[in-house]
Amino acid sequence: MRFVLISTLFLLLMPITGSGWVEGSNVLLDPQRECRKSKRARGKLTDICKNGTSLLKEITNGISMSFAECQYQFRNNRWNCNTQRRSLKRILARDTRETAFVNAITAAG
Repeated sequence: MRFVLISTLFLLLMPITGSGWVEGSNVLLDPQRECRKSKRARGKLTDICKNGTSLLKEITNGISMSFAECQYQFRNNRWNCNTQRRSLKRILARDTRETAFVNAITAAG
């Protein structure tokens, strides 16, 4: 549960502008830089950003894998796990099968 919370917070704090970030953007290449840019990181998340470099790499790897799997599973559906912030927040705010899948695959990633 802690991993899901941390990875969800990390995902929501990062600027997401399209599915390209999953394939190798700055989030995956330098999570420390993104931590420094984030003004909302406080408390435990700040400690993780400062001291948990390997944890951040694993989180970004898990996020990447979860979105790749989600996009594969929903490739023929109207919503295919696009990573635009507006769309993702709207989907995660509802109790739908897509939300359940995203939560499950993120927890497993």
